[in-house]
Amino acid sequence: MKTMKIPWFDKQTFVVTGGSSGIGFAISQKLAQEGAKVIAVSYNPTEFSIAQSKLDADQQNIEFFKCDITNSEDRESLKQFISSRERSLAGIINAAGITTYGPFLKTPISALKKLYDINFTGTILFTRDILPLVLNDQTTDLKYLGFISSTSGIAAMPYFGGYPATKAGVEMFLRCMELEYPKNVKILSIRPGPVRTNLYNNVTTAPDYNIKRLLDSRFQLKVLPEVVASAFVRAIKKKKHGIIYPKFGTKISARFMKRKMIAKLMMKGMEYMNTMDKSRTV
Repeated sequence: MKTMKIPWFDKQTFVVTGGSSGIGFAISQKLAQEGAKVIAVSYNPTEFSIAQSKLDADQQNIEFFKCDITNSEDRESLKQFISSRERSLAGIINAAGITTYGPFLKTPISALKKLYDINFTGTILFTRDILPLVLNDQTTDLKYLGFISSTSGIAAMPYFGGYPATKAGVEMFLRCMELEYPKNVKILSIRPGPVRTNLYNNVTTAPDYNIKRLLDSRFQLKVLPEVVASAFVRAIKKKKHGIIYPKFGTKISARFMKRKMIAKLMMKGMEYMNTMDKSRTV
């Protein structure tokens, strides 16, 4: 009878931002299922009880911690929380993120600022504060810095301009980290396409722009967060690094979407859908 190989990160701890919902929660579940301990971080503690109720018996080694990654005091509280306990810290998975929708000049400045504060600045500053705890841990030689990127980070998308820019920015940051650290520090990024999460439901839209019709038209393209999580954790188990995709089809789709002609067709389609929505409200 074939025995299951114990992952290298068994009983090691990962910190996962955005860990109480969406892809972050799915990754937390998968890591826990594979034997890791997880500190699932979120700015919204109301999600914790809902997330806790969804955990299976083999996923109970997840702790939820309130932390707004854009807030320096919250980050310091998390550092103290981690330092006060005997933990074997193996890595950070950055999964927190939001998006906006609508023409750039019509998107509220406050929404753009929040987008960059969370997706870019907050992610980098969170990494800056927590990564030393990972690197200084002597219980395991292998370390991971993970990031949930997006195919939109390499393929321009109208009406989502700020979001792809944040993803592209963090990917460049990770490339720089690869040059700074030795090979035992693995830098891993996954580029999902549209995923069935609350990212789009909680989107901030420009006035008079509705994302619902777009979501309905692309629903069949979305993958489940569990699919992304399985691919990501599988890569960690195999000690991989670099950029991966949840499915081969996602990689092909990303290359296709990079064509400027496709982006222009998307723009026309979005404008048409928005015109239709406005005509229905008149």
